Amino acid sequence: MINERLEVQEYLEGKNINKLCVYRICYMLAKWFKEQGLDHIRIRTQIFEWANANKIYLEFNLNKLIYAAMEDKNSLRGDVDVYISESDIEEIRKRFDSKNTRMLALALLAYGKACGTKNGECAVSLLGISNWLNMNYGNLSTRHFRELIDFGYISKVEQKHKWNPNLKSETTRIKFLVPILNVGSERVVDNNITAIFYKHF
Repeated sequence: MINERLEVQEYLEGKNINKLCVYRICYMLAKWFKEQGLDHIRIRTQIFEWANANKIYLEFNLNKLIYAAMEDKNSLRGDVDVYISESDIEEIRKRFDSKNTRMLALALLAYGKACGTKNGECAVSLLGISNWLNMNYGNLSTRHFRELIDFGYISKVEQKHKWNPNLKSETTRIKFLVPILNVGSERVVDNNITAIFYKHF
């Protein structure tokens, strides 16, 4: 989720494919192939080859997705430095007890440090986060996410429109109510947030 290029490489290798996330995965693949210089028809061919190799049926208008990816001005995010500090860990410890809520808090914080705005806001796909953390989406999106809001870790920013109207996958805009300064002794390596989690919790 932090290093999108690494995430795409895993999808291309047939790893971590959640069939609930197929639209988002194909969107990222389309952006990847666009960045490799492929045109519309070659992107379509590559995505169908990937889908067939992984026994995935595409239930949406692929051409529309490809148009949206071609118009997207944002490049896939590569390896960015994201650091977790002891004060970040303490903020999570003082608010939450359950393993999954703490894991979600840490993952969202790292994601926010990678792509949040100056005022601490970012748009997240809870489905994508659940896939990243290998956590049940139903529990994450209701129980754990709500706990983060109720105990003053984040707030949900009301939106009139989705973050990207061309994406079918829902995104939720959040604002952090805790500091998200990108400092600390722990660096997130290769999207592996669990390594930092198990070291500190």
